[in-house]
Amino acid sequence: MVACIPTADLFPCNVYVDWVRVYSLTGSGNPPSTAVNLALNKPVTASSVIAGNLASYINDGNMNTRWESTQGVDPQWIRIDLQQVCNLSQVVLKWETASAKAYQIQVSNDGNTWTTLYSTTTGTGGNETINLSGTGRYIRLYGTQRNTGWGYSLWEMEVFGTIGTNAGIFTQKIEAENYIAMSGVGVENTADVGGGQNVGWIDANDWMDYQVNIPNAGTYNVIYRLASPNGGGQLQFIVNNNPLSIITVTQTGGWQNWTSQSTSVSLPAGNITIRLRAVAGGFNINWFEINNSLTQTREALVIDETHDAEELKLYPNPVKNTLFVEGFSGTAVVNIYDLSGQKILRKQLNDASRAINLQQLQKGIYLLDIITDKGKQVKKIVKL
Repeated sequence: MVACIPTADLFPCNVYVDWVRVYSLTGSGNPPSTAVNLALNKPVTASSVIAGNLASYINDGNMNTRWESTQGVDPQWIRIDLQQVCNLSQVVLKWETASAKAYQIQVSNDGNTWTTLYSTTTGTGGNETINLSGTGRYIRLYGTQRNTGWGYSLWEMEVFGTIGTNAGIFTQKIEAENYIAMSGVGVENTADVGGGQNVGWIDANDWMDYQVNIPNAGTYNVIYRLASPNGGGQLQFIVNNNPLSIITVTQTGGWQNWTSQSTSVSLPAGNITIRLRAVAGGFNINWFEINNSLTQTREALVIDETHDAEELKLYPNPVKNTLFVEGFSGTAVVNIYDLSGQKILRKQLNDASRAINLQQLQKGIYLLDIITDKGKQVKKIVKL
């Protein structure tokens, strides 16, 4: 409420303000105390790390840990996967002494093609608050010139804004080498698509631990990227000391011949510790992904249907008894849902077996969520 109390001359007027509603915040300064750091504990990848100062320390909320890049080398970068498309408004950089003089803040929807939202050649280090505007799932600090002879080092990188329209869909891809603790395993360069490193030298009872924040309790899909010359290894998925699933690793014909395998688990909401434990060894792991896209409602699945990553062919469609899936190599995992979002059938296909028997399905429309080595997409079929 605003009230004007006139004086003897009526003007000027003494104005009393009861309250003020703020519709947007612009300008420099700290984020509001109620703002949520979108980057906190999200997956991180960096161009390099040294001296045990891991990439994941950049967004762990701990001002006693820091990320540090290789010293004396430009450029260097560090990338955070926000796990969903976000509308970004502010980034806070908390530099250690080894800060950047020239750098950019960039965003991407796919982690490959980048758009620069902010650029400077006069960075001074310390705590830098950057107001910007843009939309993306991935955000990256790209440093091109250092203020010191060392590398780039940050205590924290905080990201503020709002979650985009796909907030209900959760996907987190975790590089296997980004564990917080392990026993018995080693790391090597990988020949898999995308490069980087994989975890190998895995024997029985070896394990790796990871920390993940799950937005909502429910059923999630876990996709592993695996290679094994002989197969037969077993990988156990443990959450907060509770074993949830075991898969048997298929034979791929080589330590760097990669395929994807999946399973489903029920996860609680909040910060959880995941342990991947080898019940039997003899395999490599490049990454694993947790998502709930296979348990979304009909509406979410239909939206995903418009974003096909590769051209898979399903025939005949409409189908009466047997459906064939073509257009993939290696293996494909097919999950079939009715229009209520309930999973009806799961089938794993390969080069020798591309048929799905649908005789037991009732007549109607179904959605197929198909996971291949190239990615994941949704198709619609009509059962006669």
